[in-house]
Amino acid sequence: MQQIATLDDKILSIRATDSTANPINEAINAFGHALKRAGLYSRFNRRVPSRKTGGFKFAEVMASENYGLNFPAGLDVFIALDPESMSENLEYYTSRFDNGNTLVILDDKRLLDPAFDPVKEYLSDFQLDNTTFQFMHLPLSKLSDGDKNLINTAIGYLGQQLDVPLDILNDVFAQSFSGLKPPLLKKLKNSLAAGYNLEQEIEKFDLPKFEFNDLSEYGYMHANQVLAEALLELGVNFTAAYPITPATSIIEVMKNELWARYGPGSFVQAMDERSALAIAIGRVWGGIQKGTERVAVVTSDPGISLMSENLGVAYDLPMLIVNVMRGGYVSTGDPTGVKQGALRQAKSPTHGDALFPVIAPRTVDEMYSAAANAYNIIEELCMPVMFLSDGGMSVRNETIHLDSLTEGLKIPEIKAHPDRTVLTGLSSKPDGRPIKGYHHEDALAEAKRYNDRIQKLRDDDLLINKREDLDFYAPEGKDKKDIAVLAWGSTWYAAREAVEILGRQGYNAHLISTQQVFPLQDSLIDQLAEYNHVILPELNFTGQLAEILKTECDSRMDINNIYSIDPQSNEMFIPDEIVAEVKEIYKGAKKWHQLMKLQQTEYEVII
Repeated sequence: MQQIATLDDKILSIRATDSTANPINEAINAFGHALKRAGLYSRFNRRVPSRKTGGFKFAEVMASENYGLNFPAGLDVFIALDPESMSENLEYYTSRFDNGNTLVILDDKRLLDPAFDPVKEYLSDFQLDNTTFQFMHLPLSKLSDGDKNLINTAIGYLGQQLDVPLDILNDVFAQSFSGLKPPLLKKLKNSLAAGYNLEQEIEKFDLPKFEFNDLSEYGYMHANQVLAEALLELGVNFTAAYPITPATSIIEVMKNELWARYGPGSFVQAMDERSALAIAIGRVWGGIQKGTERVAVVTSDPGISLMSENLGVAYDLPMLIVNVMRGGYVSTGDPTGVKQGALRQAKSPTHGDALFPVIAPRTVDEMYSAAANAYNIIEELCMPVMFLSDGGMSVRNETIHLDSLTEGLKIPEIKAHPDRTVLTGLSSKPDGRPIKGYHHEDALAEAKRYNDRIQKLRDDDLLINKREDLDFYAPEGKDKKDIAVLAWGSTWYAAREAVEILGRQGYNAHLISTQQVFPLQDSLIDQLAEYNHVILPELNFTGQLAEILKTECDSRMDINNIYSIDPQSNEMFIPDEIVAEVKEIYKGAKKWHQLMKLQQTEYEVII
């Protein structure tokens, strides 16, 4: 018996397609959440047809026992709800089928006839040499409670094959389709159960049986929740905040837990962001000499704008400023939009020459270790650190092994600063006492002290919890240092997959990433200098990390070889966007270099 996928592959990919009104996107996405709830990792992808031209749509979910980053080259299970969309999938996505073994699930009674040849019927127009197809008749129209539940019946069957408990499927689908009226939700659950309880031909197709994890060891968590848990684990004992989307869920978790652990005085909901930071400054200052307070302030971009005056006062105080960035250009922006538009603001959020370190975690689980890294910088340099997440990351859910978050985690101690005796907000000496009058030497000493703190972050690595698995990736066999895709924050996800795709298409592209986005470490710049092209996908239209890189690279890099990729919408990047832009930049850069070489040759001939 030929197996569709094995546990050696560690990944199972399932695609459903349709050209009618079946809600396959919502259903397959819900199935992915059910797989996560059951203890697996999963990812979701989809294609939506044009409203004007119509056409087919597909939805795809990938399941894995391990942290699967990319959709595999082939498809394991293909559910075709109508023949037209199946043909269009084969035409437009031939490579996904021409690579492995695919189980095709159809509602076609002819498959029960031994004389019927499905390969001739469905595949004769396509050149597929490297795939073994197995066809299965699943009587979806007969089993489903309504035409719009065909996909739910198929999912019920696959859930049974993968040993996903039916109660998990019911709970997740009830949440995902909570807008349905009770009679329609009942029909949906009936269809799930009909597919789940189907005994027909179960032994014929040997789908992999995943070894489900002990759910007590795993959490299905979004990034804001992981960060809140991290702050509590790291000993944060006070937070002042004003609710603001998309950071409010962090504030809610912190409020409840801080009150439970330290009493009501450990959390203050202020009347606005300006007063929230002022209250936090007072709390830090109250314990700075004895080292008793670890404080975090949580907000979003507009809140940082309101805090800017007090951030100057906080410049010598150890505290974490969390900014869950949102979209928009002016004023309050777009509360639910996804942007990385606050990096420039984060590094210099107040007047004068004050520069702030900036940490930006790249994945949901890295929110935990990044918070510890931020506090290590805070304690070592006795200054605030800006911690950047974004609206897309904040609601991203992943299955996380809870023990892995704290395993090997280094938690910095709260340091006492007994020499700090005065806080004035004026230009001051190290003990906080203001510089009186115009003392040139004291003013220079103050500037050097502040500049040295930032320079130390360029020279030394204060990130005590390294994530080398996120810092660099090169596709197998692509060792030449030609294209570096430099990703920061949540763009890491799409950039990682884009580099994989570029590698399959013959490009020598590597993923390089950094958690510390300001100041950039000298070692990172030296690494980037070895590449011909450095391309930065950023969820902003002004290339803010590219701007920092061009400023900090000095003469070590040719700034003409640093490029930015802007987002095409107010949403997260998708890998294909990055791939297309990288190819376009690479093509244009190659022509430019050829032109420069030609001009140089002509110049030499004239001489």
